[in-house]
Amino acid sequence: MQRILFVIVLAVCWLGLVCPAGPGTVRGQTPDAVATTPAPPGGELHAVSVPAPSLRHNAFAIPDEQPVSVYLPPSYRSSSRSYPVVYFLPGFGDLVHYYTLWGVYGFSLQPMMDQLIGAGSVNEMIVVIPNGSDFLQGSFYVNSPLAGDWESFIVRDVVSYVDAHYRTLPAPAARGISGHSMGGFGALFLAMRHPDVFGAVYALSPGLAAPDGLKQHDMFADPVRIERTLALMDTLSRLPEQEAKLLLMSRVNGMLNAADLTGVFAIAYGITFAPRTDGKPPFFEYPYHAVQGTVALDPVVWARWESGFGDLAGKVRDYKSNLLKLNAVVIDVGTRDEHAWIPPGCREFARLLTANKIACRLVEFEGAHQDQLKQRLEEHLLPELSRALKHTP
Repeated sequence: MQRILFVIVLAVCWLGLVCPAGPGTVRGQTPDAVATTPAPPGGELHAVSVPAPSLRHNAFAIPDEQPVSVYLPPSYRSSSRSYPVVYFLPGFGDLVHYYTLWGVYGFSLQPMMDQLIGAGSVNEMIVVIPNGSDFLQGSFYVNSPLAGDWESFIVRDVVSYVDAHYRTLPAPAARGISGHSMGGFGALFLAMRHPDVFGAVYALSPGLAAPDGLKQHDMFADPVRIERTLALMDTLSRLPEQEAKLLLMSRVNGMLNAADLTGVFAIAYGITFAPRTDGKPPFFEYPYHAVQGTVALDPVVWARWESGFGDLAGKVRDYKSNLLKLNAVVIDVGTRDEHAWIPPGCREFARLLTANKIACRLVEFEGAHQDQLKQRLEEHLLPELSRALKHTP
């Protein structure tokens, strides 16, 4: 996922704040007043700016309005019927318009949905792609006292906005959630925590770590990287809060300019899953610390980090009753994923679900993390969710 696109995005979006989801976006207007991209007799693509009260009071001035793209099926304007909704969560560093305007991975939302509906591969449904990226390139769709309540943004702000402004079937049985990579993790996380909102989930290459799997992540693979992170945290801890925030943002931009997305990932992950409770610099706890010239693992802090992508048995235990309410759980992963910890994590999570009599389907294909993404979306994810969702009141 380390692409030159991040450099372009940062040049356009000050401090990494996300760009509008496409040309014609009018901030603060309702969908009817927003420019659309009609393609008769196909569907429509709306680029809207959604109020995000859940993100207010974050520590880094992340906007409380966020870009969201909404696909409406071909019959929407000519009928009065209501439709099921599929939510798709982008991965780390991926912005909404990658999937709607730029055709990254070969995927472009409107023409793909028009084609699938026209071919009868999926039923008519609304598809929503909300932003999940901030100046750290990723929110993990988790509530954070520092980066804002991104879980609540999706579950409360976005879903309520879509239900209020479009003709949806406002019931869990008619809502599916999906995503890729960080978004795949987010989809599973939100589905297991909110079966009263989402009734089915399809996760592509989700960030799931089996026991000790997180230690194989690239952010811990290089001792020099660990030492650099420790040095940055030491510097931040010596500064006043506002100066520390500005320095952190500057360092993040520098890492992105140097194509060091892994370094940014480590900071984003820490701020999300191990934030300091007092909100003071260096803003998060790191699982390694220096002891007499050597680097040692802190087991207490490590448990906080592992609770993010890991602790799969604990997640299944804590959310078993919720998971049993879901109509479909599908995990789709490449056997040659370059993030070697992900396939074992997906298999372990599927094993735990099956052992707890929670219906789950594990789909493995020959490929890497981002391989065949277009085909996986159009041939598997969207048709599968179309079949799983309720299409009538």
